[in-house]
Order: sequence, then C-alpha cells, then structure tokens
Amino acid sequence: MKLLAALSICSLSFLVTVEGNPEPCESPKLLEGQMSSFNMTKGTGEFAKFAYDAVQKRIYALTTALFGGEKGQVVDIKLYQESVQYTFYLANRTCVKQPLQVPFEPIRVPDNAKFLSQMYVGSSASPREGLLANVWIVEGDSGFCVMTFTEYGCLPLSFLYRGSKDSGLNLDSFVDLTYGISDPNVFKPPAECLQQN
Repeated sequence: MKLLAALSICSLSFLVTVEGNPEPCESPKLLEGQMSSFNMTKGTGEFAKFAYDAVQKRIYALTTALFGGEKGQVVDIKLYQESVQYTFYLANRTCVKQPLQVPFEPIRVPDNAKFLSQMYVGSSASPREGLLANVWIVEGDSGFCVMTFTEYGCLPLSFLYRGSKDSGLNLDSFVDLTYGISDPNVFKPPAECLQQN
C-alpha cells in the first residue's frame, strides 16, 4: 500500500519536546478504514475504503476517483499468499486478474526510518483536542517517504512520498481507522473474476 504533507504538519500540528526518540513500530495486523491518495505532480486524487489483513497477507480497497485519471469505482483485492491481484471495474463489471510479484509489506515504521519529531495533530491544550503523533523519514536512492503514525497504537496518519522522478509527489492520508475486519468476505473476488483462467 502506501505519508504526511509537510504543509498539513506545519499548519495543523504543535511541536512537542520529547526525552529520547520513539522506537519504530508496526500497525495492528487487522485494520480497516478510509484513505485519500493524491498525486500532486499528475493532478489526480482518489478516495478508498480499505481492509488490511497482515495475518493472511491480503488487502482490499474500494477506490473512487475524485479528480484526474480514470473515473468510476474499482475494487482491488491483493492476495499475497496466492501471489494474485484482482482488479474489478464496477461500471462494466469486468475483472483483470494478474500475478502479484511484489512481497507483502506490513504497515509499519521501517527499522531504517529516521525519527524527525513528535507533535500533536490538532491541539495539546485539552486531552480531547489533539492526537500525539510521530513523524519519520526513510530516504533512498530512488526517493523518500515521510510518514506519520500515532504515538499510541502505531496507526498510520499520512505518507508523503516520491518513489522515483516518474511517480511524482504523492500524499496518502488515513481516517476512520478501526481494529479488526468487519466483513472478511471483502477479500473474496467477485464471481466475474473467478470465471477467468
């Protein structure tokens, strides 16, 4: 899958002084919620409802294009243990089945991430006005990723990243996260997908 826009951090957060740095962490193994993805270079935006299962290594997303790119809703089901991905286009009920040739990556702060800062998203004035978050960066030859996770629970809040010059600058933001999978059937491909060889 896919964390934090520098502008949103600067305008919506309050910097906190910490003694010692937080340790890298891993998000809960069963998680669902909503996310928005924007490619600022290409001018595209999407909204998705997703389910993430790190136990059985599978991801489901129902994505709706907001602007730019292809219009309509698409269901993506990635089954890493079976090395297969299904992309189902709801408008014309067609399915594309293809090999999944990348390894499953858990939602986490990698061990090689560098801690940048700890801050409140919102306000620290009252216990219910803000969310304590940690900001990390991973840099490599081909790009970078600035990621923000909650201090408690290690929930992803946002990723700001560039994988390569061609991929552009991307921002993924996560909201309405809940533990567990309310409907495990979302990982079952639609009948149209199962009819393919």
